[in-house]
Amino acid sequence: MSTPESTEESPVNDSRGSSKYQPPLSIALALVLVLVVAVFGIGHSLQKKNSSSAINSPGNTNTSSTIPSNNKGLVVIQVANGTNVKGLASTYSNRLITLGWNSLQPVNYPDLVSTSRIYYRRSYQTAAYQIAAEIGAPPSDVAPMPATLPLMGTGADNIVVIVGPNLAG
Repeated sequence: MSTPESTEESPVNDSRGSSKYQPPLSIALALVLVLVVAVFGIGHSLQKKNSSSAINSPGNTNTSSTIPSNNKGLVVIQVANGTNVKGLASTYSNRLITLGWNSLQPVNYPDLVSTSRIYYRRSYQTAAYQIAAEIGAPPSDVAPMPATLPLMGTGADNIVVIVGPNLAG
């Protein structure tokens, strides 16, 4: 009488030490590595795209983004007094310096203005909104740098702050 043969297949090891039911360990590790790199790469590129487009998109008034304190000194700011209040530009220039910004020697604006303006060059919008918040100016005072410079000698400045009567009190 013969012994009944089992219908279950038993794993058979090949010469590499792996079963016929699972791939060799090196292939499994390679697949996991490729998957991790792909997920990380896609997630990283989406995060970078979303963060840069949110900061640099025209009309963005998001003031939640801030310039790290160690980068504030890289932003060149000119502060000008657009009022009759003596020393107002110096007050705001010194405040910005105390906060870590690179504010140049304050000047007088040639005209009186009705409200403050914070003009920024492309890619300095976030900094302009942060400066506005730090000096107490409303977001509506922030605007892109006009084609005609608002002040002589500001061609290389990243941000021009013209202090108006709304910041005089």
